[in-house]
Amino acid sequence: MAQDAANAFPLLLSRGDSALQLYPAYAAAIANESASANDDSAGDQNYESTANDDSARDQSDWDLDLQALQLWWQDNMTAYQQPADRLANLPMGIMSVIAEYLPRCNLVTLSLTCRRLRRLIYGQLERNISDVLTRHEYLEFLHEISHNNADEWVCKECYAIHEVNLYDTPESPHQVNCPIALYGDARTGPNGEVQTIEPWLGTTGVHLMEYHLGYHHVQHILKYHRLSSLTESQKGHLRRLMAPHERFNAFREAGHSDDTSKHEVHLRVFQQDILALSLRSRRLNSRHMTVDDMNGVYICPHLQVTFGFPGCQLEGPIHWPRLPYPARTENERSPLVLSLGAALALPGMSLAGSCSSCPIDYTVECEDSQSAEIRAWYRLGGECVGGEDRYWRALSVDMRGNAPDHSQFSAPTDPGTVRLLYTSYNLYMWQRLIEDSAASYKARFGSYPLP
Repeated sequence: MAQDAANAFPLLLSRGDSALQLYPAYAAAIANESASANDDSAGDQNYESTANDDSARDQSDWDLDLQALQLWWQDNMTAYQQPADRLANLPMGIMSVIAEYLPRCNLVTLSLTCRRLRRLIYGQLERNISDVLTRHEYLEFLHEISHNNADEWVCKECYAIHEVNLYDTPESPHQVNCPIALYGDARTGPNGEVQTIEPWLGTTGVHLMEYHLGYHHVQHILKYHRLSSLTESQKGHLRRLMAPHERFNAFREAGHSDDTSKHEVHLRVFQQDILALSLRSRRLNSRHMTVDDMNGVYICPHLQVTFGFPGCQLEGPIHWPRLPYPARTENERSPLVLSLGAALALPGMSLAGSCSSCPIDYTVECEDSQSAEIRAWYRLGGECVGGEDRYWRALSVDMRGNAPDHSQFSAPTDPGTVRLLYTSYNLYMWQRLIEDSAASYKARFGSYPLP
């Protein structure tokens, strides 16, 4: 019976005598059963039948005691069970081996789990966080710890986590909670000189002088769509971020007050990607339109209609980027300018094109000789950890006034794919509407409607 007891209590025996002391009555029962079994095996053979009866009775009593002990163990030993977190139960030797294969930003994140892992990882790194992580890795670390918090966003200029301002929208970009964007900064350069950083609003992807879609706006939208539990104020912020933008008479000039023009921007989220449609149209009521009448249209760093026309002279609440505008002879060979000239020569036709360096499709259409409309579809990218999405870097512009080198950030797409992706969103929403209507009809009438 002693052997049976050892087999029946592997958990007790593995915990040692201290565990048996928790229930001394059963510890004594195990010893008594062992002595009783030895006495029975050494008894007189004449009482074999009586011994067998006693053994059967003892076995029955033992089974009852075992069941009672199992129930007692489940009810009273909760405090002595190991934590349910398997990560916390791993031996330190195994954790040390795992830590050798983790990126440094993940090591720092893991060190925030508990004190035991913090001592292990910092002992292995033997340095502070600021000495361990590069700037890119530190941004990854900040993104990891704010990944599921809808009230925070990571600023790649401050290398810090800012609180989301619910009134910060593309039409009111100066509401952003970033000290560099609002007040500027001063940093020490590589040679010890002090570098003054002017107030700025980061990079923008959709360029209208009254509409500033910043990269943090894109990240807000994607995070709101990814997280399921949002407060009413956060839902309201999402609606303001996604709200269509319209502005009329954006091209009005002195002496042509009867001209009409319009700017529009529409945003979509499809498959964890931000898509945008911008529309620029103009109608002249007193004369025929020429290519010069669309001067100032800027779609991306590679597609623009700018004939020696500095964009910084445009009036508006937002500072226009001081881009290196090409000479007229060079800009006349731009695909957008060529498409616009062809559309003016062929009224009623829609000419399509795309950028060869960034994910943008466009169409140019002239309804008659006095009007022109340019539509552009943008793929602005998805959530990106540790920097900006490659699509965004290819088409964005630094609103501080610096002209970025877009050659190293080229991200072309097949012609027509961005436009098709934007159109697919509309088809996808119609399909969802039809499926929801069919499911509601079946729940009400018990069958699907006839086609």
